[in-house]
Amino acid sequence: MATTPDDVAAGRIVGCFGIHGELKCVTSRAARALFVPDTLVRYELPNENGELKVLSVRPHAAHLLLTVEGVGSRDAAAPLVGATLMVERDSIVLEPGEYLDADLVGCTVLGTNGRSYGCVERIEHMPANDVLVLSGGMVPMVSAIVKAIDLPRRCITIDPPEGLLT
Repeated sequence: MATTPDDVAAGRIVGCFGIHGELKCVTSRAARALFVPDTLVRYELPNENGELKVLSVRPHAAHLLLTVEGVGSRDAAAPLVGATLMVERDSIVLEPGEYLDADLVGCTVLGTNGRSYGCVERIEHMPANDVLVLSGGMVPMVSAIVKAIDLPRRCITIDPPEGLLT
């Protein structure tokens, strides 16, 4: 099943776990609640896309471990590593101050002094905090550094400590 224009990335399969085909999935906090048993999620790989039925979910460190229908071994799970898991945008409920990765990618990053640091290429979800990945470096998404996010203007204002970005 192909993804639709209303789909957004809700997670990424980053590895296999154990020998029974569990998939290690990184998600945003907002999307995490969507991964429950009996849910269908779409996935995208460079040369393939389709649908997965989630059978079970359990937390493990900063990841979710998913068991999906038709995947019962590590060998069966391995081809799904690297897949982006997609859901309908309307299914994600955001709290104030929360953003979808898709909303931030492409935003221009400016310093409080007006200096341009480039555009957001992607978001990495680390255990401590999310990180904006720019062509010139990485910016932790913490209030001490990220001062404003203006989605209508597609602009993020930061006050980076000395040495963070060169």
